[in-house]
Amino acid sequence: MINNPSQSVSMNTTNSITSEEYKEKMEQLEKLMKEAASEYGIPDIDPFNLVETWQQWYEAMLKNPEKMFETGMSYWQDTMKLYQQTAMQMMGVDSEPVIQEGKGDRRFRHQAWEEQPVFNAIKQSYLLSSKCFRDLASNTEGIDEQTARKMAFFTEQYIDSLSPTNFALTNPEVIEKAVETKGENLLNGFQNMLADFKKGNGTLKISMTDTDAFELGKNIAASPGKVVFRNRMFELLQYEPSTKTVNNIPLLIVPPWINKYYVLDLQPENSFIKWLSDQGHTVFVMSWVNPDETYHDVQFDHYVLDGLVAALDAVKQATDEDKINVIGYCIGGALLATALAYM
Repeated sequence: MINNPSQSVSMNTTNSITSEEYKEKMEQLEKLMKEAASEYGIPDIDPFNLVETWQQWYEAMLKNPEKMFETGMSYWQDTMKLYQQTAMQMMGVDSEPVIQEGKGDRRFRHQAWEEQPVFNAIKQSYLLSSKCFRDLASNTEGIDEQTARKMAFFTEQYIDSLSPTNFALTNPEVIEKAVETKGENLLNGFQNMLADFKKGNGTLKISMTDTDAFELGKNIAASPGKVVFRNRMFELLQYEPSTKTVNNIPLLIVPPWINKYYVLDLQPENSFIKWLSDQGHTVFVMSWVNPDETYHDVQFDHYVLDGLVAALDAVKQATDEDKINVIGYCIGGALLATALAYM
């Protein structure tokens, strides 16, 4: 427990940003923000037609005002308790929190959320507000089930978006990092956001990985292979065995079409395809096409007949072998089981 209310998040003051450095960072941020605003404009503010949903909920609320008053009174009482608990914590007195986050909530792992009175109060205030929103949104008497579920779902999205961990000034981890890097993390973050906007042509397309970190043949698709068959649904890649003694029966791998085959061949040290080749197997792998709007008529049976069955025929033609070992994983495994039942 921190007894000194003036004590803030642990920071290395020797790295504190100077006024000139701060000014420079903010000018760069301002430039990037103006660039984003001028280039992308204002998006559709109601793409999910939530106004109608909220209107139905509001009408239902007016028919049952007791629920609204009960929820409001409970929120006010809990807020008063939070003020008292925060004051006691700032004076160094241990006290039970008014509300705690759920066990699976990993947003508030930083010690400041418990030990710092200000951040602890911010967290509990957010949790109380979240509870209030959920209670109000649950007042759906007289609303059809689909609208009620839509209301509940988007209420959760709204609650999550307001989490104090999402904002730099109310996130102790961000504040610590800002001091440590002299504000460089804030600038880098906005540059990343701008890059995601550009990647999505004005829509925020969040990058899940560093696409520049991969080099073909080094840490992605590391094993040498060749395309031996191609149709509208896939390409068939062949990898020769690296041993003098070779298994007669070839091996076909059927990956899911939602992931790429090279997840099995990222680098030599952990490549499943290389390992199979080193065991004397002639390996074939299906590389599914990236479907676009021209594939709107493609269904599961196309993946069976024009996909796996066609691949088996191509492997037979390439090796002159009637027997084939086949591995399928994820949806590729379901496809394999379906094809075997069909055949």
